[in-house]
Amino acid sequence: MKLKKINITQKLTSTYLAIIVAAIISGLFCLYTIFRYQDVDKEMMNENMPCIEAVKQLQVTSKETNKLIKNWVYLSNQNDKDLASQIIKNEFKEKSKNLENLLTEITDKTSRTEIQNILFKNKKIIGDFSKLENILSSIDAFFDEKTVDKAVNLYENNINNDFNQNDSKYGQLLKLKLERQKAIFIEKDDLINYLTIIVFIAVITILLISLTSIFYTKKNISVPLIQLKEIISNVSLGEIAEIQFNNHSDEIADMQNALNGMIYSLKEKVVFANAIGQADYSKNIHLLSDKDQLGK
Repeated sequence: MKLKKINITQKLTSTYLAIIVAAIISGLFCLYTIFRYQDVDKEMMNENMPCIEAVKQLQVTSKETNKLIKNWVYLSNQNDKDLASQIIKNEFKEKSKNLENLLTEITDKTSRTEIQNILFKNKKIIGDFSKLENILSSIDAFFDEKTVDKAVNLYENNINNDFNQNDSKYGQLLKLKLERQKAIFIEKDDLINYLTIIVFIAVITILLISLTSIFYTKKNISVPLIQLKEIISNVSLGEIAEIQFNNHSDEIADMQNALNGMIYSLKEKVVFANAIGQADYSKNIHLLSDKDQLGK
């Protein structure tokens, strides 16, 4: 059976390829983990955190405004009317606008539904507050008790009801976003741990492959080449002892075996030369070839 030869270049190439493949695979895992970390961080910074802050601010504004409107309706407090009007027309609208902007960035379906419900109620509150303001600012409100009752009913059945419903929506949305925020922190910690483990495994793997490559190269390339050099040096000094046959299947083995054949042939010629000196060449004439200069 003829052995398939694997040359030194192929051995070295396989070794280097193993190291390169290990490095590439480790690098890809690291890149994936880093990109995933960036995505999670982006979600937290650009979507989740701004939504939490906007909802918290709007919740505070909503409760404060509802309290002022209630005082105004039941106590006819002009200061509360002015403060409520200012919040409704400026701050309340501005915070609602921020929530509308966030809605364009949020992809979570549940969160979008909650925010849309809040915004719908906010618009309804703003519209009903304008009606309430017109009623209580009219002259009839100072003389007609029914006009005041109309304002009270508008507040109780519409405005207060919408504020209470929004309070529930704010709570649901905040709970949802805070849970997601907690999950994001856990996920980020996990990703950092995964990245640490991947880097550690990658370093250990590349070190092991490198050490294995060093020993493999030393055993199969460096040591045989050193032995071959020593044999050639010995032959050049006149030592023609036969060397052991190399049963490997690479170029170094071929050179060693070719050198061994040369040494064997050289030994035969030395033996014949000695026989000639002793006038005993007839028995050893078969050692020569007619192609050989000594044979001729």
